[in-house]
Amino acid sequence: MMRARRRGRWAAAAALGLGLGLGLGLGLIAGRVVAWAGSPPSDELARLAGQRVEVAADGSYRIVDVAGEGAPAVGVIERRGAELWLRSPVGPARRLRGPLAHPRIAGPGYKVWVTGAVARDGSLVVRRLGVLARPTAKH
Repeated sequence: MMRARRRGRWAAAAALGLGLGLGLGLGLIAGRVVAWAGSPPSDELARLAGQRVEVAADGSYRIVDVAGEGAPAVGVIERRGAELWLRSPVGPARRLRGPLAHPRIAGPGYKVWVTGAVARDGSLVVRRLGVLARPTAKH
């Protein structure tokens, strides 16, 4: 069940600033707040059915909990050599490890949420992974 909650002027300003600062039409999640230019990302929210999500009046949202594991790390997958990394505008990019860190599940350019444990080397050992958006076509 998704729960909508109004976050106020600060969250709206932060989400808008993040989206403009990134200059990406995709609208990345920073600090687990999603900034989206244009209409709300209803496709992404549909993919989060059953998870705890707070939706602001401006269409931004925050993933509060996924499957009882708390708030996930969110970002865009990128390939660095043979490895997959999660690139987020907040915090360091993290190398993804484990059986779910595979390009057939979510390859470069996919916007995803990830739960797991941070290893000593700073990589993220993936326990769960969900796709929020596929890569956008470039013209």
